[in-house]
Amino acid sequence: MIGSKKSKSGKVILANDTHFAFSQPGAWYEAEISYPGYNFYGLYLPGVPFPIIGHNQDYGWGLTIFPVDNSNYYTETLNEDKSKVKYKNKWVDIKIKRESIKVKG
Repeated sequence: MIGSKKSKSGKVILANDTHFAFSQPGAWYEAEISYPGYNFYGLYLPGVPFPIIGHNQDYGWGLTIFPVDNSNYYTETLNEDKSKVKYKNKWVDIKIKRESIKVKG
């Protein structure tokens, strides 16, 4: 991922490698679901009801080492100013850890 301050557009860039083998015919299909208040775009696999790689107006995501049966899904509840997350029915401060990856040149 490239942070917004490092990109020419000023937006975050997310790259993903699924390790999904090339095949003919292609297994992926591209689709966008959009209706008032909702927009979902991504790459789908037949029989999977959500995009494996995709984005909406708030989030972007990817999947690596697919297909391995080791998925964990989480739903987080944030407070109004998004500074706390609900954990065991209590509000806990969100901790942000920033790391830099040094690249030659």
